[in-house]
Amino acid sequence: MWFELFIFGGFWFWALVAAFVIAEISCVHNDSPFLAGFFVLVLCGLLFLFGEFATVLKYCFSNPGETFSYVLAYFAIGIGWSLIKWYKHVSRITSDYNAVRDRVLKENKVENVGDLIDIQDSTRSPNDTRNYSERCPKAWLKSRYEYCVRSCTPSNNKSTITTWILYWVISLLWDCLETLTIRLVDAIYDLIKSMYSEITKRLFRRFEQDFENE
Repeated sequence: MWFELFIFGGFWFWALVAAFVIAEISCVHNDSPFLAGFFVLVLCGLLFLFGEFATVLKYCFSNPGETFSYVLAYFAIGIGWSLIKWYKHVSRITSDYNAVRDRVLKENKVENVGDLIDIQDSTRSPNDTRNYSERCPKAWLKSRYEYCVRSCTPSNNKSTITTWILYWVISLLWDCLETLTIRLVDAIYDLIKSMYSEITKRLFRRFEQDFENE
C-alpha cells in the first residue's frame, strides 16, 4: 500500500510535489538554502522509500559520466541565472539610489552632490526643526550611498547568491509567477480604473455647483 502512494503520476505523488514546490518557493523567497536543502532530502527520502527513486539512483551510478554532465549543466545554468538575478538586484538598488539622489539635488537646488552644504551642529539654530536629511543632505546622501554599496556587495549576499545557484529552477518559477501576477493585477487595474473614476465623478457631481461661482 505505502509503495503505491508515491508512484509517478499518482495523486499522492503530485500532492507531494506541490507541497515540495510551495516549501521550496518559501525557502528561496526568504534566502534559506539550508532549509531548502532539507526539503530536497525529505523529498528524495520519501521517493526512495515509497516510490521509484531507487531506480533513478541506480541509473546515475551506472552512468557516472552522463550524470556528471547533467550536474555540471545544472550548476552552469544556476550560475548564469544568479548573474541575471544579481544584475537585476544591483539595477534596482542603483535605480532607487539615483531617484533619492535626484530628489535631494532638486530640493537643494544644486546640480552636483559636491555642491551640497551641510549645517554644522555648532551653527545650527535652536529653532531649526528640520530632520537630519534636510539639515545635512550631503552626509545623509553619503550614508545612503554606503548602505546601497553594502547591499550590492557579493560577500554580504552569499546566502542569496547560493540560493539562486542551487535552486535556480524554483527561483525562475517564482520570478515568472510573480511577474505574471503583478502584470495581471496592473492590467486589471488599468481596465477598471475608469469605472472607479466614473463612480467618484457621479457621486460628487451634486456638490460641484457649491463652488462654481467662487
